[in-house]
Amino acid sequence: MVEIMATEPHDRLLFYVDPAWQKLPGPYSLLLYPFWGDQSSASSPFRKMALESYPLDMMQYGITADLDAADAVLMPFSDEIAARYHPTLLAECQELSRTSGLHLVIDGMGHLETPFRLPNASIIRYGGYRFETGPSEIHVTPFADDLLERYKGGTLTVRPKQDRPSISFVGWAHLTPSLRAKSIIKELPDRLHGFIDSRYRTKKKGLFFRERALRALNASPLVDAKTIARPTYSGSIKTVVGDIETARREFVDTMFDCDYGLEVRGNSNVSTRLSEITGLGRIPVIIDTQRNLPFGDELDYCDFSLVVDFRTLDKLPRILHDFHANLSDAQFAQMQRNARDAYVSHMRPDAVMSYVVRRIRQNMDRLGSTRRIAR
Repeated sequence: MVEIMATEPHDRLLFYVDPAWQKLPGPYSLLLYPFWGDQSSASSPFRKMALESYPLDMMQYGITADLDAADAVLMPFSDEIAARYHPTLLAECQELSRTSGLHLVIDGMGHLETPFRLPNASIIRYGGYRFETGPSEIHVTPFADDLLERYKGGTLTVRPKQDRPSISFVGWAHLTPSLRAKSIIKELPDRLHGFIDSRYRTKKKGLFFRERALRALNASPLVDAKTIARPTYSGSIKTVVGDIETARREFVDTMFDCDYGLEVRGNSNVSTRLSEITGLGRIPVIIDTQRNLPFGDELDYCDFSLVVDFRTLDKLPRILHDFHANLSDAQFAQMQRNARDAYVSHMRPDAVMSYVVRRIRQNMDRLGSTRRIAR
């Protein structure tokens, strides 16, 4: 176990982590990778490359086995993994937080989107729904590689404004009949609730939204849509059809050669494409499915993206066309630069922990958590 000693100058956040937790089965939290080793699955090579090339910033936080030296308790597994392998661990960490007077930090960066209502705790999450969000949730993006550095030499090419906007999408956007039926049955309670409260219509598989968006874009003369709807997810070697690196380059090249990138939720109410599009300096067209936009308290999404309500998907081509037409050449160029800046300053893995630590400290101050005094 790598430990940041309490005698060091305290300008980073120290998490208490019991060394015995490292022996428990199951993949531990991404936040522990810099200290306990990278457990990225070989089946997800692009996230593994991202974390190896742009590791989480250890200047922002550390871990300790000394409760007296710690600022907060960190549950060593994500909520999803803890629920599967260690169902009593969350209660154990809550009790430790209560008895020590320390803030509790939970890695919620998985597919579980159950709202948390825990006292004296911060939950780091992807996505979720605005109408279910608690005040202590911290919203970040799934970790994505720097595609501009990896494939385009690291130099942003600003596209000149054309009369007709071009928009790309390459990815999983085809449902088999059996998967469609299973998804509809699983989502039935929320679909029925959606007749009363339209916000609940967002609680369905992202491929349904992708299909609608692609139908509208591909049928419209108002935009130049460059789309490839794949039958499977191509970010994993378990599901990709064909060579995974060839599929990746096709994804990158198509996006890089367009003005805008379509960004639609996946199985969870989040998408890695936000980071991938902005990392390439392209303007994301975000289909808003009541998502908590990551880093939304610090990033102004109007500076680098177009956000479109999911209830207006059939009008997407007209909305994009009019938005593009109203931008000056200079504004269009600046939005591309702003997109790249947003990725580097917040979304790239090496930038995420700076934001997370700021937000944890804000939660600690708001909740009156015990905290060590900086030496």
